[in-house]
Parts: sequence; structure tokens; C-alpha cells
Amino acid sequence: MTNSRPDKSIAAPSRRRFLLFIGTIFLLALSVRLSVFLEVRNNPLYAFLTLDERGNHEFARAILDGRVPTASYYKAPLYTYFLAGAYAILGERPTSARLVQCILAALSPVLTALIARRLFGPAVGWIAGIWAAVFWTFVFFSSELLDTALACVFYLLLACILVAWDDRRWAKWPVAGAVLGLGAVTRPNILAFAPVLAFTVLVVASRPDRHDLHPPDRSRRRPLIRALTYAVLLTFGCCLTVLPVTLRNRIVGGEWVLLGAYGGLNVHVANNPDSDSKDGPLLVDESVFLETTTWDPNEPWADCCLNFKNAYRYAEAKLGRPPKRGEFGEILSNEGFRYIREHPTWFATHALRRFCWLFNAYEFPSNKDLYHFLRFSRVLTVLSYFHYGWLAPLALVGLGLAVTNRSVWSPGLAYLVAMLAALALPAVLFIINSRFRLPMVHLLVIFAAYGLVELVRMFRERTSRRRLLVASVALAILAAFCNLDLFHYRKEHQPYLRFAYAVACLKAERDDLLASAVADFERDLDADLAELTRQGRRSNTTLLLDHCTPMRLLLHYYSKKGNREKALQAAKHMLDRGEVDGFLAVQVFDLCDAVGDKERSAAALSILQRDAHALPQDLVAERLSRYGLRWSDAASLDQARKIYDHLSRMHPGNAEYHRRVEEIRRASAALPRSP
Repeated sequence: MTNSRPDKSIAAPSRRRFLLFIGTIFLLALSVRLSVFLEVRNNPLYAFLTLDERGNHEFARAILDGRVPTASYYKAPLYTYFLAGAYAILGERPTSARLVQCILAALSPVLTALIARRLFGPAVGWIAGIWAAVFWTFVFFSSELLDTALACVFYLLLACILVAWDDRRWAKWPVAGAVLGLGAVTRPNILAFAPVLAFTVLVVASRPDRHDLHPPDRSRRRPLIRALTYAVLLTFGCCLTVLPVTLRNRIVGGEWVLLGAYGGLNVHVANNPDSDSKDGPLLVDESVFLETTTWDPNEPWADCCLNFKNAYRYAEAKLGRPPKRGEFGEILSNEGFRYIREHPTWFATHALRRFCWLFNAYEFPSNKDLYHFLRFSRVLTVLSYFHYGWLAPLALVGLGLAVTNRSVWSPGLAYLVAMLAALALPAVLFIINSRFRLPMVHLLVIFAAYGLVELVRMFRERTSRRRLLVASVALAILAAFCNLDLFHYRKEHQPYLRFAYAVACLKAERDDLLASAVADFERDLDADLAELTRQGRRSNTTLLLDHCTPMRLLLHYYSKKGNREKALQAAKHMLDRGEVDGFLAVQVFDLCDAVGDKERSAAALSILQRDAHALPQDLVAERLSRYGLRWSDAASLDQARKIYDHLSRMHPGNAEYHRRVEEIRRASAALPRSP
């Protein structure tokens, strides 16, 4: 069986025209991506990496330093090795890696254009290529240090091979399998396409060839044998690129983990009692707050990913011992699927919601709020007007027109539709956000371009009026469907993203942006907590508060600004949760002592004493003496005197230490004696 439709675009075109087509799309895509990058490169979230970007950066550095984890991979590893390669050549500068990624991501519109051109002709090819070159979410994610851009290149390369290469070329199938495997080692969700593609190949390639000159019995057997051979070669190519990662996990980690342990966590996040199917909280069990000292020192994600820590601690509490990566992935996966089995009605409702949200115009945030960056880029702002709410309705209409039009049907189109279904349908198991659906959107661009061309053609030729009417009504209904805020999908409050931005402003020393960033964070935090209280559930916001991470930012910021009341609120929250270390306790003690809060001053002082070995001794002694003098506490004064005595012996020339010893002795002597 062959992709027998002749390529309308290159029946006999000159090489120059074909290169002009490719070059124009590539240069347009690259220039737009570089323009946006130049506009947003000074944003604090680019200067200071947060969340998954920080994890990928630290993992790439660990690879270069030879500190690869002595366990199974937490996430599919190819992207971090790609990032490490960029760092090895250009230096460990995220900016250089972002530029390399912009160049790589500019290949995606070229591949999109080639697929569309092959299937539907030159006009659709040009429109699809240009649309993909300027589509704003594609442009935004091109420079993010995330696996998205690289994964999309592999997915589109796979689609291009399936569409453009003749099925009878035996090399097509192992090469396609290898590219599919590389995509999976970058982002594993493409593996859902492997069995779907194998089945599609069996169906398409096993159909008898009308031009087969062999006897009937033999001609029936030959296509089936050929189809089975294609499927075997496809599987072989896929295993060739996936198996090395699996074997590495077995040899190094001591367990059979296909690619990474992250999948189980994603299942649990989306399917638990507190999930709203958009950004459900992870592991609200109190066991996540157990302290552990079993971190692998070579595991960058342990320091960069709160989800990793929570998953590890949760599994540790369940098992009563430190878990392996695959073990906590399996535990979380089992928890998620158990909840689905026990609550089928809940899952059916939420699966429907997720499928609807898969086509919603709103770009739900993950690591960063895309709409936040519109304030920093005029180019991105202009591009954002042609958003997913325009593309998705046209794509769905175009898909319907394509699959019902025998004149454009081909094996390549069958493979593309199967790939689209394999990316879309499993999504109902997971949360839906802009980054996760992006590979599917790349494929939808092709159908959107075809839908646009076909609608214009039908309107101009005024043929098939019934078909035109049906398509127009469908387009109007789908436009409403994609642009309405179905089931309250649009996220009004984003405290954890606001917090990440405020931290980035602080770390990047952007005082010009910090005040508004903190104000936005506090506003969203208060609003989100009020909404969660009304709903009676928990979320990532409450998880962050349990870990007191935002309170550290607020304490630091308001202390620096001299707003003692606000700083004290943050300090009290952390003390009540027990999330204060020795260095932070100094600042907390000073605040509480300044307002005369004896109880919390004592709590901070006990932390100071607990961590005294890691702190300057004169700093500890000064707080002890201050507390003792203010509250007439003999034990604190005695402890302070002992420290100053020791410091006096170590530094006999320091008159201040001697003076403090005498001062404390006099104060102690003046205290009333206990009966």
C-alpha cells in the first residue's frame, strides 16, 4: 500500500521554489521567536529560573559535573541531555540554550508546512506553515527551558515521515519507530500513539492492492504479511531508542522503569478528592510533611521540585522505608486509578470536562502565566489576537471535511488522524494546560489551514451548498464551544505562579517590579484561600502555605521595607507551622521581641538554641541575653553568660565580650531568687 495521492505541490516544481517555500517559513518562524525572546529576556523569570525550568537546568549541570542520579530517572531524560549538550558547547548560560532552542523550534513550522503541503497541496502548506510560525503559544514555548519544544519537533518529524514516505519503503518503519521512541524519551505521552499506529498500519497496509498481479489467494496473504512486517519494524525502531533508558534504569536504579517515574504523579494529581481537574493538589496527606534524610545527593529534582519531595515523602510513609523512583511512581499511579475505580461518576464527569477544556481558547498556565508576558512583549501581544479560540474551531471543521472527502483521503492522512486521536483521548486522565496540549495543537494547525481553504473554495465556487451550510453551522457552534468559559476553566487566581514571579523579582534584584509582584501575589493568595474555604477543599496554594515557602518571601520583603506588622504576620505563620530554621529564627525573634510577643520570642529562641552550632555564637548569646533581660529569665541569662565566657577566653582582647559577661552577672544577681 502506498501514500498514492500525487503531491500536487511538487509534481514538477523547481528545486528553487521548494527551497524558497522551506526557507521562507523557517526564517519567518525564527525571526518571530528571536524578536519575542529579545523583548522578554530581561523578565525576572528568564534571569532567575523557577519550577521545572530550574529543575531541567540543575539536572543538565549535574550531567556535566558527573553527578547523574544513582537511581531511576524521575523524568524522561532526553531533554536534559540536550540541554547539557548546549551548555557543554556554549557554556552554562540559560540564555545561550534559549537561543539554540529558538532555532530548533523554528523547524516545527517547516515540518508542519511540509505535512500540510503533502496532504492538501501548496495553498494549505503555505497557510499552515505561516500560521505555525506566528502562533503565539508556539512562539512562547520556543524559548522555555522545558521539554515541550523538543518533543514537538520529534512528534512533527514522525508525522512528516508517516505522511511523506512511501509505505513500501522498508526503511520508513524502523525510522518512524526510532523517531517515536526519541519523542517518548523526551515526553512519554507520545507512547500512547505506538499501539495506535501499529494497529493503523495493520489496517491500512493489509488492504489488498488493486494492482497486485498475483493469484487471489496469494494476493490476500501478501498484504497481511507486509502489514505485520511493517508493524514489527516499527516496534523494533521504537525499542531501539527506548530500551537503553529502560535498561539504564534497571542497572542503575535496580528496578524496571520504562522511562521515568513522573507519570504516576500526574495521574494522582488529576484524580484525587481535592482535584478540580485543572490543577489538583498533590498529596494532601499529612505524611508529606515528614522529614527525611534519605535524599540522593545527586538528584537535582529533590532541591527544585516540591512535587518530587512530596511524592517521595508520601511513598516513604506508605512503605516505612525510602522508596525507589519506580515505587513512588507506582504508589501514586495506583492511588489515582483506585480513586477512578471507586468514583466512576466523578471520573466520567471530569473526563468530559477535560476533553472540553482540551479545545478551550484559554491557555491554562503551568510553570508560567502566558498572559503575564504580554505586558513585556508587543510582538507576542499582537500574535495573541490570533489565538486558539480561532484555530480550534477551524481545525475541527477541517478535520471533519478531510475525513469525509474521498479525494484527499490517503494512508498518510489516516496516520495523522490516528496520531491526533492518540494525543487527545488519553488526555482525559490528566490535567489540561497549555503546555501539555501543545503537540496536539501543532497537528490541528494543519487541519485548520485545510478547513480555511476548503471553506473559501466552497463559498467561491458555490457548489455543495448543503455541505457549506453544515460546515458553517458547525463552525459557529464550535467557535462558541471553544471560546466560552466552560465549567469555569479560566483561572482567576494563580498564587503559586505569582509567588514564583515575586521570588524571581527578588532574586534578580528587580526592585522596580518587586512591589507590584508581591501585591499581586497577596491579592491572589487571599482570593484563592477564600474560594477554597467556600469549596471546602485544598490545592497547591494550601500546600505551599503548609510548607511556609511564601511566608519566607513576605517576611524578607516586609522586613526590608520596614513594615513590621506584615512581616510579623508571616513570622507567626511560620512559627505556628514549625517551619523556621536557625538563621530565619534570628529575624523572627527580632520581630517578635520588638512587639513584646513573649511566647513567640521564646519559640524563636528555642530554635536558635537548637541550631546554635550552625550560627555565630555572639549572635545567639545576644538574643539570649536580650530575652533574659526583658523577661527576667534566669535560664536564658545563664546560657548567654556561658557563651560570652567562652568567647572571652577565645578572644581575650575583645572588651565587649568581657563587658557583656559582667552585665549579665549583675542582671542575674538582681533577679528575685526562686523559693
